[in-house]
Amino acid sequence: MDKEIYPRYELGKLLSISYSTKLIQILNEYNIKPISRDAQNIEYYNAADVRNLLEKQRELYEYYKVNFVTYDEGKKLGASAYDLTLSNPTELPKIARIQKFYSRNTVYEKSILNEVLEKKALLNKPSYYTTKEVLHLFQVTDINKLSKENNIEPIIIKNKENNFYRWESIKYFV
Repeated sequence: MDKEIYPRYELGKLLSISYSTKLIQILNEYNIKPISRDAQNIEYYNAADVRNLLEKQRELYEYYKVNFVTYDEGKKLGASAYDLTLSNPTELPKIARIQKFYSRNTVYEKSILNEVLEKKALLNKPSYYTTKEVLHLFQVTDINKLSKENNIEPIIIKNKENNFYRWESIKYFV
């Protein structure tokens, strides 16, 4: 990028944006104005503005790529449509709708989706839960209070070193 100015059609190519309307919306959103027009009414933009816009696009794309998943990716992970609605649906900025996010409007927070899927896996577990799993499932720190409130008795499994508490019938209280 050693030019001083860029025509709008070239700016669209650099940003991987093929729709003129979308490009205009992005330019307006980031308050990028043309610095000149030629005889054919082609708009030209300052190279510094173009570099800033490309950097902003790269940063946003990487942030969303690392921290969010698309609907299809969520489904591949085993999430239902309901699970995805619990995963903080977020509107994707227009400038970041490239490559894997091309034609996507909404993305879902990966960390929250992973928590939802972990809880779902625990609830679908056929038999017993460890104390740690119960704490995680109910998001509590005091297991005794939870067991008293719900009248749940643990099954104690003796080991040479420790007692392991396992909890059955937990899914009926969720």
